[in-house]
Amino acid sequence: MATRMAKRFALEYARDFRARAAAVRAGASPRSAHSTACEWLKDPDVQRLIEQELEHRRERNEVLVSRTMREYSRVAFSTLGEVVEQGEDGSVRAKRLAEMQPEEVAAVREIRTGKDGEVEVKLHDKVRALDSLAKVLGLFRDEEEAKKVELIHRFVAVGAKEE
Repeated sequence: MATRMAKRFALEYARDFRARAAAVRAGASPRSAHSTACEWLKDPDVQRLIEQELEHRRERNEVLVSRTMREYSRVAFSTLGEVVEQGEDGSVRAKRLAEMQPEEVAAVREIRTGKDGEVEVKLHDKVRALDSLAKVLGLFRDEEEAKKVELIHRFVAVGAKEE
């Protein structure tokens, strides 16, 4: 059974994989930290604890990545029509937050009512969210390639205007 210091070492080691530094953070003497870390790394109980902590971190990261992607998607694929309504008289009003779905609310940056009663709705930056999603999904391998894609889009847009 691993000691309290060895358990702490397992947690610290899983954080940055620096054995000596993890041993010191776990309470080992700086003078003997290297040899203590080597001993702990050979201990099957400590190895199991490290693997458990790494698995726990992987699960947390998966949840974080999933939530982050969901939030980017909510912003990237939102439309103004989801958060405003047009009355029969042609007037436009912002939906009440209680009327909106969570993904619609997530896209809203600001709702403000002016002195004249006019409502202004601002959504989060769609282009920025789309760029972030594209980077995460590997659609742009690097900045240089992203610039090339942007130039192609501009060239195509200019060509379409000329026709």
